[in-house]
Parts: sequence; structure tokens; C-alpha cells
Amino acid sequence: MLDQISALDLSSLSLPSIDSLDPGVLRIVLIGGLVFLFLFLFALTRHHIISYSMKGIWAGIFLGIVAVLGLEGGAYYLYTNYIVGTKGAELPQNFQVVLKDGTKSLEPVLGKAVERKAPTTKEILLDINSLSSEDLKEVKSSICKKP
Repeated sequence: MLDQISALDLSSLSLPSIDSLDPGVLRIVLIGGLVFLFLFLFALTRHHIISYSMKGIWAGIFLGIVAVLGLEGGAYYLYTNYIVGTKGAELPQNFQVVLKDGTKSLEPVLGKAVERKAPTTKEILLDINSLSSEDLKEVKSSICKKP
């Protein structure tokens, strides 16, 4: 039986690419995997600290502080580097779709839409100069209307 398995030619099989995954499925798998890993490591750490070094309420207080600091630190790192920063452009396309979807969901909660700054004259002129000729005529006609 082992001879038959070793005789199979598996070189013609292609491995699936991470770019071919659906972003929704990818998001579910990533979130599930990270939650499982976090809970597993948290349980191991809790068991180790309680059994070997601390007893009682101090172990719970210490683990609570460590968990909160870890979650806040991780959230801050991800937010500054991938949501606001430039590292999000380096991710595969399906990760970028998940990131943009999450950003759209977070913006109303975080109030980014409310804190939008007013554009400067230079920004408006750059935007107008980048318009097509049809759009530029339409903008000029709406601005230059005589009452």
C-alpha cells in the first residue's frame, strides 16, 4: 500500500493561491483562528501563572492587566500601520477588501466622517484640473451662473 502511495505523481496538482480566496471566507477564517489562538495562549498562560507562581485574586488582576494591555497594544499597532498607515497597500487584494470593509464600518463609529477637514483652495484647484473636459464645463457652468 505504501508503494502505491509513493508511486503517485503529485507534481501536477496545483496548490490554491491565497489571492483566490473569497474575502468573506478569509475574514471568518482569520478571525476564528486569531480568537482560537488568543484563547488557547491565554488559557496556557493563566494555568502556568496560577499553578506555579501566583494564587488567588492577584493572579486574576495581573492577567486582566496583561490581557487589556495586549489587546490595546495590538489594536493600536494594527490601526496605525494598516488602517491609517501605508502597510495596508502591501497586503494581498482580498486582505485589502476586508480591511476597506472594516474601515468603512469603523469610520461612523470613530467619528472620522464628522472630523473631516475643509479642503483648501489649492486642493480644490487640483481636483478641478484633474476633471474631464465634460465635467469641467459642468462645474464652470454651475459656478458661473448669473442670478
